[in-house]
Amino acid sequence: MLRALSPPDPEEPAPFTEEEVRRQLSRCKPGKAPGPDGIPARVLKTCAMELSPILHSLFCQSYRTATIPTLWKTATIIPVPKKPRPTELNHYRPIALTSIIMKCLEKLLLNIILPLVTPHLDPLQFAYKAKRGTEDAVACLLHLLLQHLDSPGNFARILFVDFSSAFNSLQKHLLIQKLHHLNIPPHLIHLTHNFLTNRLQTVRMGSTTSPVLTINTGVPQGCVLSPFLYTLYTNDCLSISPTTSYLKYSDDTAILALLSDNQSTLDYHNTVTHFTKWCTDNHLQINVSKTKELLNYCTVYPANQSCHVPKSIKMLRNKMTGDCLHQESRVEQ
Repeated sequence: MLRALSPPDPEEPAPFTEEEVRRQLSRCKPGKAPGPDGIPARVLKTCAMELSPILHSLFCQSYRTATIPTLWKTATIIPVPKKPRPTELNHYRPIALTSIIMKCLEKLLLNIILPLVTPHLDPLQFAYKAKRGTEDAVACLLHLLLQHLDSPGNFARILFVDFSSAFNSLQKHLLIQKLHHLNIPPHLIHLTHNFLTNRLQTVRMGSTTSPVLTINTGVPQGCVLSPFLYTLYTNDCLSISPTTSYLKYSDDTAILALLSDNQSTLDYHNTVTHFTKWCTDNHLQINVSKTKELLNYCTVYPANQSCHVPKSIKMLRNKMTGDCLHQESRVEQ
């Protein structure tokens, strides 16, 4: 697919200005840990006026050649214990330290790509939409659910899907195809491909650092573009049934089935089968142990069926109980 696209045009003008670069630098959080380049955020923020002409020139060169400097694609992984006394690898959470300069460039690229794909995004994907957050996804789910349950005899199922290493599982060749189908310009596709190619990674624990590993699969943890690219990768994951909806916030997915009879239940089963096939075709593995299904959540009991009303549901950092909803909001600005 990449070879079928027109090659990068070295005369392509960079679509961001020196002032935009300065603004990104001035927004750096001073306390943020530096990446492998060792350049702290405090320096970039304090010297934004002086550094913006230099970095603008570097960003423009990177954009025109569709090439990301190797150091900007390098990550240092710091394993942080999830438990006081970790005994296995799963007890560590990997924190990726990447170049803060590259994060500024990623934000500029995100501002370019987002308007191009917004008209094509799944309306039930709530990430990367202005003034939308996790509470909107939860509110939408609750509205659809409670409106359906107002009618006697109706019931519902909600499948909360968890993926194993979702970001690490993305296949670059499939992502390139999806970006092309979303009508993203070839130059940006080439730049995205280079961003994801031959990334270098080391693991640091205390004073010990592992040998360098070259990564060519998935999207990197700790990068600004990664959640957005995952959103585009899963944009064509859509329900095949009018009674079932996929509500998504980046890599969080809830499958809501509004049921009333045996046929709608059969449609739900077929939809879940279709969803699992899509995951297999796109190399995403469902974490069965963490994927939960809420069965027969209803206000009126359907005939010959038991009803389980849980004490609470956790979705997108929101804890839903019988009479309240506790929220930790994540709103896109």
